[in-house]
Amino acid sequence: MQVCCGSTYVTRFYATYEAGVYTKFPSASDFGKAVAWARSVGFNAMEFEVLNRNHLKKLLADRRLGRAPPGFEAASVSFPFVFSSFLGEPWARARDGFALCLGAARRFGAPVVNLTSPPYPGAELSWDGPYPGGPPAVVAFHGERGWRDAWESFVSRVGLFADMAAGEGVKLAVEPRPREMVGNTDALLMLIRDVGSRNLGALFDTGHHFVMKEILPVSVWKLGDRIFSVHLSDNDGVIEHHWAPGEGRIDWGSVLGALGESGYAGYLAVESSGIGRDPADFVSAKALVEGLLSAWGRAEGRVAARDLRRRDQG
Repeated sequence: MQVCCGSTYVTRFYATYEAGVYTKFPSASDFGKAVAWARSVGFNAMEFEVLNRNHLKKLLADRRLGRAPPGFEAASVSFPFVFSSFLGEPWARARDGFALCLGAARRFGAPVVNLTSPPYPGAELSWDGPYPGGPPAVVAFHGERGWRDAWESFVSRVGLFADMAAGEGVKLAVEPRPREMVGNTDALLMLIRDVGSRNLGALFDTGHHFVMKEILPVSVWKLGDRIFSVHLSDNDGVIEHHWAPGEGRIDWGSVLGALGESGYAGYLAVESSGIGRDPADFVSAKALVEGLLSAWGRAEGRVAARDLRRRDQG
């Protein structure tokens, strides 16, 4: 496992987010500046995020958008708008829209595409502004259609996108988030089961699962080898903040140990939507996580050596 810079670095410093809507979007040049900063503080990879359909089209039209420089990788690319934009559209339009996402993933050179699930049909989300980049303060619900119909439509679209991604040699990861159709570990496992594609897995975001009162090592154990991407974000267990690791109440030693034991070997993206223009929280979180990974590796080495001695003695 390696620590990389999460996409919230770019959105925090190069985008504007107000009351649940982005009003300013990072350009291809902004992504380049973010990569330069990440390299300067010791990251060798970054996750990128495209914020809506218009942002996607503008980026694809910009010839400056391309692969990261040598020695630096795109860990993944997130498209959180896909199901809010594409779920109710005709199949052909939804397919064409997701094909653009895969085109952007190729331009970045990313091996994983991350998506979120749709809000519940009939949900009304309201923001009150005190948590930049954070969750809505109120979720009102007015049922508009049967759950089974909504779920089956969603499953069909995910299956289509998983197959399209497989055809491009890219994995598809869905991120469970509170207030959405896939809001926790078990809902994601149900989606994976119903879609039936080995190319579909999880974007495991510690902050989202923690605020849903899940036991994080248990979630890792349940998801197993279906974890394709990881976001490391912290909070107080009550409000869905995206603080840097170490700023909240998550037990990071147990989480990283569980990921190591699961065999996860991908990137761990440090996420922070903190207030202010100082990116020091990304750097301190990187040091914290790398220190814990090193300690876990030494402990695992001691256990492996002990077990080997026991087998030899037996």
